[in-house]
Amino acid sequence: MSPSNASFLTSPMSRRALLGGTGALAATSLLASCSSPAPSTGGGGAAPITGGTLRIGYLGGSGADQIDPILSSSSVDAIRMAQVYSRLMVYSEDGQVVPHLAEEFTQEDVTTWTVRLREGVTFHNGKTLDADDLIFSIQRTLDSKNAATLGMIDGKNIEKLDERTVRLNLSSPAYYLPEAFTQVSVSVVPVGFDPENPVGTGPFTLKSFTPGELVTFERFDDFWNGAANLDGISVQTFKDEAARVAALQGGQIDHAPLLAAPFISTVQSASNLKLHNYESGRFENIVLQTTSPQFKDPEVRRAMRMLVDRQQIVDQVYGGFAKIGNDIAEPSSVYYNSELPQWEHDVDEAMSILKSAGAADMQVEFVATELTPTTINLAQAYTQQLVEAGIDAKMSQIEAGSYYSPESGFASPERALSLDIWGGWSFATFTNLSQLPGAGFNESSWENEQFLSSYQAASNTVDEAERKQHLWDAQEIMHSESGTIIPAFLDVLDVYASNVEGYKTDPLGLGGGDFDYTGIQFTS
Repeated sequence: MSPSNASFLTSPMSRRALLGGTGALAATSLLASCSSPAPSTGGGGAAPITGGTLRIGYLGGSGADQIDPILSSSSVDAIRMAQVYSRLMVYSEDGQVVPHLAEEFTQEDVTTWTVRLREGVTFHNGKTLDADDLIFSIQRTLDSKNAATLGMIDGKNIEKLDERTVRLNLSSPAYYLPEAFTQVSVSVVPVGFDPENPVGTGPFTLKSFTPGELVTFERFDDFWNGAANLDGISVQTFKDEAARVAALQGGQIDHAPLLAAPFISTVQSASNLKLHNYESGRFENIVLQTTSPQFKDPEVRRAMRMLVDRQQIVDQVYGGFAKIGNDIAEPSSVYYNSELPQWEHDVDEAMSILKSAGAADMQVEFVATELTPTTINLAQAYTQQLVEAGIDAKMSQIEAGSYYSPESGFASPERALSLDIWGGWSFATFTNLSQLPGAGFNESSWENEQFLSSYQAASNTVDEAERKQHLWDAQEIMHSESGTIIPAFLDVLDVYASNVEGYKTDPLGLGGGDFDYTGIQFTS
């Protein structure tokens, strides 16, 4: 059974919805011909121009695309929501959860939080944001398919303290409650919200929407955080990356979030384009099935970490557009245990451990699929590293469409070694989804009572120093014993026209600077 304080993210959800929360990993396979990466900035020397329409090209989209937050299930939905609506909390560019529509978000005790809304925030229809709108939005979310996001809140016990203040009573402790409110699916809407005529407090109003094709927005001059520089935004969806890059080259679009990396060299050689790459928390991980005969022993799993040549993977699989990982998610978090020793490539020590565990002659098959253009490359690289160390290893590839099905061996002892992909989820979200007993994506089937105790304890205190220590303790256990190996954290690769400035970064890896385009402007 899952611990109670993780209940909001352990209910069933589709893989599309899971990846859509912060954006599915875009293709990141890099060509050897790409030049060495260097973080880019949004600055420039040309004179800025007020107005204009930013034309965005995004991969994905279908006739099922939505403009209603509670129906959001993909990153292409998220890019639309971020223009029309605002959230209580957002991630800052340095990776911290900060107030947005909330003026204050205060924890009173382990199950009681108080939200104070900003004063003078106006919806697109002229209504002033108040406590009733927040309560309506929360209850609307709790009645939707995205209810799990706020599932720790007791929806029948939300208290309105005054016109701008709401008390949230939780059914179970959750230190990460503010983080839950960063999701676009829990954006704030007015009482009586009509999805046919969507109204929010975001920087743009909806002008037109053709699902699966094109959506356009106009600037909202009364945006509470300062009107955008742009007159408007359009988002065109593409099914093929080659077509999107051609549109960039031809000047039909001005921005492409999360570029597929086989096209990096094309972008770098185009005089009318520029690459904005920056570090993020996105990753492709190796999964060790802890119930399999090969990896049920934590000492064997420790040896498998030492057999990963992480630098080689960064260089050869990701072309240098990544940084070495240490098997714990969200390195930008204030709760990240930075004192954990970095796993090093040590074949001699690893083989000694395997020999002592009676596992030096094990046979292992790496089951992989093309979730992105780099996942097969990752599987091939690690398989080759195992073979070179003396392990009897091979790789097999199956269809992506069946990869997560029980029939293909997902989360079963028969699939001892596999992989997965994750957008830049926080440590809490990643843990709740994939590291707890009963979690829908605990594909390694890892269970550890000491880890659970430390992780739960973090939600059962309001003392920040104590909470941090509990999370550090939990991460220390995960670091050495879990079935998750994170070889690298992938850079975000955003492309802009050369006359676009003012773009932001997003350390969790959504792309497009968390889709905040309020500071964007064109230059002469």
